[in-house]
Amino acid sequence: MNTNTSGLAGAIIAGLIMYIRYRKFDITMILSGALGGLVAVMVGPDLYTIYRPTLIGVMLLIGMFINNFSSNPKRHYPRYWL
Repeated sequence: MNTNTSGLAGAIIAGLIMYIRYRKFDITMILSGALGGLVAVMVGPDLYTIYRPTLIGVMLLIGMFINNFSSNPKRHYPRYWL
C-alpha cells in the first residue's frame, strides 16, 4: 500500500508541475513521476505510516524538477511545446 501511495503522489505532483509550467499534460513525465515515487520508497516500504510515502514522493519530484529545469527549460522540450 505504501509503495502505491508514493507512486501516486509522484504522478500527481509531476502532472501538476507540468501543467503549471507548460499548460499541457505530458504522459511521459507523469509516468516518470510515478516511477520516481515508486523507487524512492522501495528501500523500506514497511517502515512508514500511510502519510510518509506521500511526502517522500512529493519531495523527490520537487527536487527532480528543480534540478532538471533550473538551468534552461527550452533544451528539454521542442519549441512548439513552450
